[in-house]
Amino acid sequence: MTFINGLTQFIPGTKALAGEINDNFEALRQNQNEHETRLGTLETDFNNFEVSGGENLVNIEEAGAKCDDITDDTVIIQSILDEGKTPFIPANKNVKISNTLVFKTTGQRILGADSYSSVLRWHGLVNGLMINASYNNARIENIKLDGRSVSGVNGINLAKDRSTYNQILRNVRISGCSGTGIQGYDSDTPQYYSNDAYYEKCQVSYCTTGMAFKTQLQHLNNCMIDNCSTGLAAYTNSKININGGIFSTNAYDIKYNTTEITCFGTWFEKGTEKIFSTFSGTAPTLSLLAMIGCHIHTNTSQTYAIDLSETTTGGSFVFVGNSFAGDSTTKNIYLSNDVNNFISHNNNIGSVKGLNDLVKNDFRARIMAADYLPPVGINNTFGAYTYITKPDGFTTFMPNQLKIVTSANYQSGETINIQIEVGFFDYLTTKIVEKTFSAAGTYWFDASEMAGLLKDNTYIRNMKMRVRSNKATTTIVTTVTPYMTAI
Repeated sequence: MTFINGLTQFIPGTKALAGEINDNFEALRQNQNEHETRLGTLETDFNNFEVSGGENLVNIEEAGAKCDDITDDTVIIQSILDEGKTPFIPANKNVKISNTLVFKTTGQRILGADSYSSVLRWHGLVNGLMINASYNNARIENIKLDGRSVSGVNGINLAKDRSTYNQILRNVRISGCSGTGIQGYDSDTPQYYSNDAYYEKCQVSYCTTGMAFKTQLQHLNNCMIDNCSTGLAAYTNSKININGGIFSTNAYDIKYNTTEITCFGTWFEKGTEKIFSTFSGTAPTLSLLAMIGCHIHTNTSQTYAIDLSETTTGGSFVFVGNSFAGDSTTKNIYLSNDVNNFISHNNNIGSVKGLNDLVKNDFRARIMAADYLPPVGINNTFGAYTYITKPDGFTTFMPNQLKIVTSANYQSGETINIQIEVGFFDYLTTKIVEKTFSAAGTYWFDASEMAGLLKDNTYIRNMKMRVRSNKATTTIVTTVTPYMTAI
């Protein structure tokens, strides 16, 4: 502390006042130090309360559990839950349970010290459930569940007896569940399901199904699902938001019904079947599939990385900034003729390519799919031109494929001609190609015909299309969809 007594020689009559100020300042400094010390203690107490569960935390070993993987500790852990408290599983302990551990109140927890060594191991009957956490705000953290590959055993159910909200699983590891690792719905009561649940740094391994959800929003943050028959099952009306994480060595990474899936920065690798696929015997509308900044690595056993041919036409498919790598015989994205609303931009395709792979081996791929309905001319006179414009922000483009779809109601002997005229980037020359057909259906300009639209590797500046019928009247509707790579 700096004293001011030395200054009083310049200010007569103030020496006593200066001493009082010095004493009061010293007292204030001591009080401040004590306050800071206490504040630090309060902050430490708060952190301990957040991590440990506070006064509700009960160490199961101190409560009498043997934690030796021999003695059944189910009753002791359940008694802690029955009291509305939080069981704590110590580190380096294998805890034997033989019946479902059932949460009893909103906000209840099961906590462990270490997701590798705080272990609950299943010794119960087949088709059992290890944890029923079906209460709002339930939390399970820092533990491992080992199903020991008992037939049909399931790990955690978040909506077994009721619909729930805002549950959190953090640093949870689940393995050896021959049923489902994490389930967000009640198999017996379909209207019960988990809403807006969060899974952070969880790992599900060696399960028949890693995670399964039926409805509502689920958030997967930096999770890993590996060595499962199906990594994630997204049933009707599910909304799955995947941020980061890894899907590795699953047969199918994600199976879906009518649902929405977004993936940001996720790694898909070493699968043996398809990354995305429908459930057997279904043809749902995948309302949204967006993959942004993901890594997709295939191997020789995979025919397709992403198979969208199983879906109906109503979905939106967005692939931006992804890296496709792996075996050169694998098709990275397989589309049926009926898939619309497909956009791919700035993907690194690498060596992955295939006959029906619309992205193809192009490092700056952008595919635009949009329907055009040109008026049909009659009596062998072409109708008006319909212009197919280049994507915004690009000076030129190159068509990969053109899909032509005509309706039924042909007249006897009627033929339809499609004429595509392109103007090249040199502004000097044009080229025309035509296709003729006389029955309803879907037709494509194949690879050789599309190559005919190029002149000495000069890219296309504009494209226009017109249609004609050889009959005086026609009810034919012709739709042409261009799939274009912007340059």
